[in-house]
Amino acid sequence: MDSLDELVTDYLTQRLFTGERLQKIIAEVSSKRAIKAKEVDVRASGLLKQVTEYEGHLKRLYDSIERGWRSY
Repeated sequence: MDSLDELVTDYLTQRLFTGERLQKIIAEVSSKRAIKAKEVDVRASGLLKQVTEYEGHLKRLYDSIERGWRSY
């Protein structure tokens, strides 16, 4: 049984994992990875923009509170 498994595995390896097929597989995986990386970069950029915006809101709020405390 082991020899049959080995024969089948060897045959499939020779047919499926040829140099040309491996190049295509790697190119496709690399392309999809690049697309996902771009999506992550866009999302991260948007989140950083939101953080900056909210930090500005907090600074204005703190400044308002500080000015209010000084008037008492």
